[in-house]
Amino acid sequence: MEYGYSTILLINMEDSPSINRFTDVFEEKGFSLYHVKTFEEAYQILGSQSVQIIVINMDTDYAKAFRFCYRVKHNQNLKHIFLIALSGAHSELGIYIEAQTAEAKKWLNCDLFIPKPLNAMYLYKLLKKEIAILKGIDGTALDTEKEPWL
Repeated sequence: MEYGYSTILLINMEDSPSINRFTDVFEEKGFSLYHVKTFEEAYQILGSQSVQIIVINMDTDYAKAFRFCYRVKHNQNLKHIFLIALSGAHSELGIYIEAQTAEAKKWLNCDLFIPKPLNAMYLYKLLKKEIAILKGIDGTALDTEKEPWL
């Protein structure tokens, strides 16, 4: 199913089975993935490539991650990019942040917050739903696609 999104920028994603499954799922769906370890590399990609989705691991350097999200969402040329923040900090702090709440979006300057540990299937379904809402695709069109993990 084509949603008009094709390039994902992954920032600070550790090498783990869940991340590998995430990349497998999105590559199987035809997405192009760029993997970078630093925010400087991310800015270089954003300056030279057309990116529609950014997935950022917030846990490696909170200050830089918050600053990066803020800069993307307040830049006229970048604010259209769908930004997904991943973090395990909620469990360390003993709080729960709902993925679609206005507080999470405002506080993190992101479009979607996903608590870690990452579940690739959950993320794919959630992202598919969010993109469909943005593109005006109804639920029946979403239901016709077979999921690779079923």
